[in-house]
Amino acid sequence: MSNINVSNFDEDLRYGEAVEQEVLQLIQKKNSSIRKVNGNFKSFDLYIPEVNLSIEVKYDIKSDETGNFFIECEFNGEPSGIQTTTAEWWILVDGQNYYFIETESLGYLIQLNNCYKRTYTGKDGTKVSSYLLRKDILYFSPYVKRIPRKPQKPIDSV
Repeated sequence: MSNINVSNFDEDLRYGEAVEQEVLQLIQKKNSSIRKVNGNFKSFDLYIPEVNLSIEVKYDIKSDETGNFFIECEFNGEPSGIQTTTAEWWILVDGQNYYFIETESLGYLIQLNNCYKRTYTGKDGTKVSSYLLRKDILYFSPYVKRIPRKPQKPIDSV
């Protein structure tokens, strides 16, 4: 287990919400009934009622530097993230691509590739554990639908 300071939660939340809105607009082109789940709802982020489909959106701002996606699995020693989600699909987002993957397939790729689990400690003492999933695994996986991401305005202006 290694301890690394987690970046500013409020800033990460702001980035994540901006990317959720971006993904919402992308999917609305194909399915106008998609809705963002508002409030402190941890099971999933987006929902398409017509087909009863739930989606978790994760933007990993550091993945372009590290080459890994951070897939949360525990928060303060309790299951969270990939271990507790009820979303059928995850959409992982980096600076260049959207990676659409069924939750079950994401778990399979983590297990198949023996992804390394790390624990990070925040400035406030909270601990977050995650699997580090290499982006090249997603990029070449038959389980993933990759869509290039159009350049966006800087999130700082959101």
